[in-house]
Amino acid sequence: MVQNQETLQYSVAKILVEERRDLLAHLEAEAAIHKELESPRILKLETFQEALTLVDSEGNQLTTTGILMELAPKGDLFDLLSIFNQLPYILARSYARQMAEAVAYLHQKGIAHQDIKLENFLLDSKFNIKLADFGFSRMTNKEQTSTEQVGTPQYWSPEQHEQTPFNGTEVDVFNLGVAIFLLVAGKMPFEQATKDDEFYVHFINGEEEKFWQMHEEEMSPSSGRSFFKDDFRTLMNGMLRYKASERMTIKEVVAQPWLNVTSEMMDKCGGIVAEFLKKKGVSN
Repeated sequence: MVQNQETLQYSVAKILVEERRDLLAHLEAEAAIHKELESPRILKLETFQEALTLVDSEGNQLTTTGILMELAPKGDLFDLLSIFNQLPYILARSYARQMAEAVAYLHQKGIAHQDIKLENFLLDSKFNIKLADFGFSRMTNKEQTSTEQVGTPQYWSPEQHEQTPFNGTEVDVFNLGVAIFLLVAGKMPFEQATKDDEFYVHFINGEEEKFWQMHEEEMSPSSGRSFFKDDFRTLMNGMLRYKASERMTIKEVVAQPWLNVTSEMMDKCGGIVAEFLKKKGVSN
């Protein structure tokens, strides 16, 4: 975090350390994509400077290349989930909707994020979502594929694990499905999306009901009631498909009934979170 000495405004800085000047082109590419984005669901890029001057508390001066971004002061969704352990249903749905809107905006602009995970969904002062970190993002289209191993392995799609050509937007949808499941259940849907995983193998075999039976036994072993609602299962089944060509597009994801959340419901999220943190004695 850095402070502008003229405006006194705080920002977040992503800087290039001298030992890694080889990453200059990578940082420039990230800034080039980020500067094209302007949405309430996207962390704002304030500036990219090849000669950014920073001064520490002792007056030492450093000139480097860096990106300055708006500050999201309430942390990220992973940290929030860690405090709640399991989000209340209204919060999970509302945040999932905001997450999907952020990814939909990127795909509409022809951009694949390629590192969708809870840690990259930051929270602004009102606990609304801001998608961040475009270091792996690329311009893409429906036909374009890549084999570059980027992103976070726990969220990887099957084609990434198999090291076969993948489309960035199809991977984003899969990654987002994993993130939404984690948000709702408080745990990952599987360890990795491979045939060796005891949960994901059922997606590969086209036996999704067995996947849900296993999770229901863990989530509600004695209640007799299903933890996962039918419309949520439909959403996950469409996002976590083994065959990328059969996955929902982000446009189809946003149109799913489970994500039909009103703006009034989303507006209540900040107050619910703030009140919960206050009761927990957590500074916000």
